[in-house]
Amino acid sequence: MAMPKTDLVKTGVSGLDDLFSGGIPRGNIILLEGCIGAGKTTLGTEFVYRGAKEFGEPGVIVVFEVSPDKLARDAAGLGWDLQELERSQRLKIIYTTRDVFRQELRGGWGPRRLGLTSLPLLEPNALVLADWEQATVFWYLQLVEGINPGVEVRYPLAGLERAVHEASGRPVYLAAVRPGMKDALAGQAVSGVGSVVRVGPGAVASEATPALRRNLDYGHQIRLLGADFWDEQGRRQAKPQVRNGVIGVSLYWQALRTPEADYSVSVRLVAEDGRVVGQSDLTHPVLRLSPTSGWRAGEVRGDYHELPARGVAGRAHSLDVILYGREASGFRNLPVYDAGGRLVGESATLEVLERTEDGG
Repeated sequence: MAMPKTDLVKTGVSGLDDLFSGGIPRGNIILLEGCIGAGKTTLGTEFVYRGAKEFGEPGVIVVFEVSPDKLARDAAGLGWDLQELERSQRLKIIYTTRDVFRQELRGGWGPRRLGLTSLPLLEPNALVLADWEQATVFWYLQLVEGINPGVEVRYPLAGLERAVHEASGRPVYLAAVRPGMKDALAGQAVSGVGSVVRVGPGAVASEATPALRRNLDYGHQIRLLGADFWDEQGRRQAKPQVRNGVIGVSLYWQALRTPEADYSVSVRLVAEDGRVVGQSDLTHPVLRLSPTSGWRAGEVRGDYHELPARGVAGRAHSLDVILYGREASGFRNLPVYDAGGRLVGESATLEVLERTEDGG
């Protein structure tokens, strides 16, 4: 029985589709093997080129040994204008090493979670500054899945201050954080939007509408308005979601006044017997980029965390949030008060963990 044409992907290569009885079955992975000079790169390039040019199927080419410029020159000699496809965002050519590429592939669900908890949330004219690992995920979601294709993803992550300055009113986001970046962003407003960080004008809000509302008061200085938990499709939820052994959560902090010190954040998954089985600690909120002593009354910031939660199931675990500072005698947790002004303790339970189908 012949396969329906809708289930076939045409290569566009003269004669090849006939050999495949109309094309390659959709969803198949094809390994092209041959000796040096056999034409593997040429055939692969033509397949991606024809798909983007003739069949409306954007593509990505990852090269390890041939520079993108040389690949484009060689393709132009065959009449294939790869640069035009790149300009029209129908093609992305990535030049990397095999070791880095393997690490990205081994990332599994993690990279996709990064993309789905950020890219769909961004303005269509946004600029995202990223390292190769993050940029690859965003490009894939844009080109292959059609998610927010107007967002510009710029790689490598360099010239941060200049990029923010030259954005000309465009929203700017960071998809990666490097050591020393806090100092480079001194004086810039920052806030988490899903798993990325917005930088510059417009980053800090005056309100938030989290899926889970809490209004917990930490030391009469900072209020935890609530949280968003992220599911496997990057959707906001009011309940913790354990997927592939990870809980992703965005906290929303509001300064009640200028805080007295720089406070650190600890988000902990606590078992019924008091054991901490998963934890995320940040020296400063917003992926260590936003010291609390610089906050002003009324400002709201998003603060993304991921906690390991493999093997967790049932209601015997709570998700607790602590703000703490350093003193001469050691660390001190800020006291927490509920919405009615009653003292809760030195930590507060954000939510209890519900059973998942796969048990986490």
